[in-house]
Amino acid sequence: MGVAGAMIAGCSGSQKGPPTAVADGVVTLKGAPLANATVTFLSEKGSLAIGETDAEGKFKLRAVAVGPAKVTIVKPIESGSSTMTITTPPKNAAESEAYLKQKREMVRARTEANQAPTIPAKYSKRDTTPLDFTIKADGDNHFTIDL
Repeated sequence: MGVAGAMIAGCSGSQKGPPTAVADGVVTLKGAPLANATVTFLSEKGSLAIGETDAEGKFKLRAVAVGPAKVTIVKPIESGSSTMTITTPPKNAAESEAYLKQKREMVRARTEANQAPTIPAKYSKRDTTPLDFTIKADGDNHFTIDL
C-alpha cells in the first residue's frame, strides 16, 4: 500500500510513553481520494502521530496514543512553472499583442490544469479542526474522513 507513518513525542526523560495503537483509514475531499496529504493525530496529552496518504487516500499510523485525539489534514501546495521564452523580440504592436495573448492563454491553461480542490483551512489547525476521534487500545481504529 505504500503508506508511511511516524510517531513523535515530547521529551520527558522517561522511556515509557502513553499506550498506543494502530490507526488507519482513508481521506477523501468531496468524495475523491486525497493523495499525498499529511494526516496528524494530536492526543490530549501532546503526542503526535503523523503519516501521509497514498494515491488512494489511505493512511496507516502505527503508534497513535490511545484516547481522544484531534486530527489535522494538510496538503502541500504544488507549484508549476509558467515561463515562456521569447526567441525573437516583437517587431511591432501586432506581434506584441499576439505574444501577450499567447502568454495569457498559456498561463490560463496551466492554472486550470494545476487547480485541484483545496482542503478548507479549518482542517489544518488543532484549534479549528472539527475532526475528533477516540483511539481504542483494543478495537477498530479505522476512520473514513471526508472533507
